[in-house]
Amino acid sequence: MPVQADGPKPALADTPQKAAKRRVAELQGENTQLQEAVHAHAVVDQAIGVILAAGRLTPDQAGTSCAKSPSARTSNCGTSQN
Repeated sequence: MPVQADGPKPALADTPQKAAKRRVAELQGENTQLQEAVHAHAVVDQAIGVILAAGRLTPDQAGTSCAKSPSARTSNCGTSQN
């Protein structure tokens, strides 16, 4: 009588090629997400620059006077008072 190995054998074991293709697809998806995040970050940075220029603020001024204020969205924070 033949001796059986412990545990069942996987029915459809991945070949190294299938595993590599799956990993490449995963990495391509991750790469796309990262590229989109970098682009979105650049757009946000540009918008912040426009807001700072319009309000004639330095980044330090905006960080201390506006960003920490809960009412910054509804107040005149960022507008020139001169």
